Amino acid sequence: MCAQMLWPYREARRIISQLRGRKDAILETGFGPSGPPHIGTYGEIIRTNFVALALKDLGYRPRIISFLDDLDGLRKVPEGFPTWLSDYLGRPVCEIPDPFECCESFSKHMHKLLVKMVDDAGARCEYRFSSEEYASGTFNDAIEAVMHNVELLKRLVVPMLSPEVGARWFPFFAKCENCGKLYTTRVTSVDIDSETVDYVCDGEFGAVRGCGHHGTTSYLNGAGKLPWRVDWPARWFALHVDYEIHGKDLIESASLGKRIVSSVFMRPPILTMTYELFLDADGRKISKSKGFAIDPTLWLKYGTRDSLHLMLYKKPKQAKRLDISRMPSYVNEAFGVAADYYRRRDEFGQPGKRHPYEILTLLAPPDSDPGRMDFATLCNLVAALGERNPDVIKRYALKLAEQVNSDDSGYDVRSADSGLVDELVRKAIMFADDIIATRSAEVELSDNELEAVRSFVSYLRSGEFTGEEIQTRVFTLAREFSISQPRMFQILYALILNQRQGPRLGYFIPILGQNKTADRIEASLAKFGLRD
Repeated sequence: MCAQMLWPYREARRIISQLRGRKDAILETGFGPSGPPHIGTYGEIIRTNFVALALKDLGYRPRIISFLDDLDGLRKVPEGFPTWLSDYLGRPVCEIPDPFECCESFSKHMHKLLVKMVDDAGARCEYRFSSEEYASGTFNDAIEAVMHNVELLKRLVVPMLSPEVGARWFPFFAKCENCGKLYTTRVTSVDIDSETVDYVCDGEFGAVRGCGHHGTTSYLNGAGKLPWRVDWPARWFALHVDYEIHGKDLIESASLGKRIVSSVFMRPPILTMTYELFLDADGRKISKSKGFAIDPTLWLKYGTRDSLHLMLYKKPKQAKRLDISRMPSYVNEAFGVAADYYRRRDEFGQPGKRHPYEILTLLAPPDSDPGRMDFATLCNLVAALGERNPDVIKRYALKLAEQVNSDDSGYDVRSADSGLVDELVRKAIMFADDIIATRSAEVELSDNELEAVRSFVSYLRSGEFTGEEIQTRVFTLAREFSISQPRMFQILYALILNQRQGPRLGYFIPILGQNKTADRIEASLAKFGLRD
């Protein structure tokens, strides 16, 4: 497996082809601090780190800029935040008090959350703030170019807008000197010689209305800002950006931005990579303001960082449904990737020849194999046991390792350090309590199906059987009672695990114990009112 086969290296080589002999490269990511950073924000930074590390590995000097648009106006009060924030709707988030009273502003609090996420991952980036960059003059040259090309920009941008918005669109928002809002102002005239604009604050911004103030202000040094579709390419120009990763929902804006860079700022367009969107469990795009955005800390409460990075690394151009209930399978898969690396590590570890596990660990894999476990089965085991004593669970985990190794599946908790075992046991307990316990898989059984289940319970109590014998018995019962095999397994998973699918029963039941399994089935039958 060579580096060229790994997508971060393919992206790195694309960038190198555009550097024209330069060794320095600037990669950008963006964050709108109008709400807490979610997994999409984290994902952009981590994926950009993947590419930056590939560049560094190939002998280049990448820098990552995370640009926080803290001049963005607050459009709505985020779900779960105090209602008094409604008094600040339309104001730049850098001027809104921190509702948690630990930082100097709303946006600085969101920045603090982002920094912790990034630092905990061992990732690297430098932070720039829209308010500071505009005020310091970083965007002045871009704004001057905009003011000299207003009509060209209107021809490029207005066709993408609704007729109502397009009729009043102008490529600059003055900050109202009376109410402090940005997006409610409308430029009425420009004076290039004095570098000023006349404006009126008579617009609407969501539920926010302008105050009606008329004024004149400079268009430089932070007295206003460019609208999003112009601000983004202006960043590329002002910060000398070479590359940015963005979501599929911004394809049109990125294409427009490249045209603006070429025709207004007179620079070659940057390179971009598009990733598919993250969706929540119901298929909705994750959203900070609507309250259905998954925080990476939630993933890490139950899973491992390697599993989170694997989810970000795998097929970035394929949409991913972030159902936290699927997280244990990512943990198992990440363990598998690690196992492959440690078996073959002598083949890798050199510039230009990297293993995917090295990418997941940001080119800093542990010196020795920390070991691994069948985490998905451990979570199901904890749920079925009803036991929460970590020492007891740990004994079952070792029993699980023995069973799994007998199947030669590659997992071996016995080779793991004690810290990893303790961590996985603790996380499995939390996952069983918080996630599995909330599932509902109530089943309705026909008389025939109920009789098959009772026969299985009697079988489990009749002697000691191997996993293979138990698995075969399920197939036999399905045939004897004329029940389809998928239906038979679905019934047993519902009664044992309160879910419609699960681990191989011939593998799982010997670990849980035949009598405990029988007890579990009988308790479920009683709960569903199906017991004699």
